[in-house]
Amino acid sequence: MKVFGWDKIIEANKQKKLLCEASAVTVGSFDGLHLGHRALISRMETYIKTCKVKPAKCAVTFSRPTRVKKDASYNGDILTLPLKLKIFAELGFDFVIVIDFSEKFARMSGQKFFEILVKTICMKALFVGHDFSCGFRHRTDIKALEKLSAVYDFVFDSIERVAADGLEVSSSAIRAAISKADFADAKKLLGYSFLLDISNVSFERRSPFEWIAKAENFVQVLPPSGVYAVELFAVDGFKHFASCIISEDFVLLRIAENFGTSSGRMTAAENIAESLWLKKYYVKFI
Repeated sequence: MKVFGWDKIIEANKQKKLLCEASAVTVGSFDGLHLGHRALISRMETYIKTCKVKPAKCAVTFSRPTRVKKDASYNGDILTLPLKLKIFAELGFDFVIVIDFSEKFARMSGQKFFEILVKTICMKALFVGHDFSCGFRHRTDIKALEKLSAVYDFVFDSIERVAADGLEVSSSAIRAAISKADFADAKKLLGYSFLLDISNVSFERRSPFEWIAKAENFVQVLPPSGVYAVELFAVDGFKHFASCIISEDFVLLRIAENFGTSSGRMTAAENIAESLWLKKYYVKFI
């Protein structure tokens, strides 16, 4: 999967250069890549299957959620950008465009934004959520996009709200569940267990079996203070059960010596000690 920054898209637009011959696009913050997002992506995949010439599968997203400052309930991201890109790759996307939401970008009209996508990645179809809006002062909403689809000749579709076991799926609901340590509801809404990305967090080794980091170094929403059973798993598939102690000030990971290891192999503590410094691990709350 290729990842493009918005600067590359702008440069391609200036040079009148096509980055692909045709694309089906979905746009959003995609914080959590939850079941609502999966339904949207499924709708896009259904469209792609009907095309004689298969368009590239593209997501346009942001390095951080775009409404952070406006949402009083916001208490952290559900996914880091690296973890979000990892999941996009697992979902079979051909490329992702990542936008740093700057003041300059915020002043761009929705029409100009989609005109650039049509001209640079040859957007043939657009799929968004029911409450989507973009552009300067969020003036480009669903009705405006329906009109733009006729102007720029692309297929447009939006999906309604999605529910799971009677719960409305939203990033806000997932953050609320994590904040209450309700990992069962978080999993119902996400479609997978909540993952804490420690790949870009600086940990200090406090003992042979404990690693500690400042809570303020995490961009993700953290569960309330407590002791949690977790699973440490690496990108190479190596796994360990552990405990995660969370307070207002720190996050501490503690593992058992030799857990899950066999004779002649590196102990769990030694393996994690080496891997943590290599930034390989995620923490799964179970």
